[in-house]
Amino acid sequence: MVDFSPGSGALARACLELGIKYVGICRTAEHCSWLINVTNRAAVEIATREGTTLYDQDLAKMLSTHFQELLDELHAQDAAKSDDEEEK
Repeated sequence: MVDFSPGSGALARACLELGIKYVGICRTAEHCSWLINVTNRAAVEIATREGTTLYDQDLAKMLSTHFQELLDELHAQDAAKSDDEEEK
């Protein structure tokens, strides 16, 4: 998948979830750096969930140990989004 306007990185995250190769074209170094951070955070979260394309048991254990605070934050964000969607 080639994305010429990656914006917030939502498509990149969806590709990570589905195991689809993704290339995003950024106009500025700042946007590129921001998207790398977004996708790195998403990859850490996805790699810790059993049944996902990036899951590996040993890697998941290591990531959970070293990035527990980040994972808790990501799970809280996902829960908040689910609550918002239910209210609509």
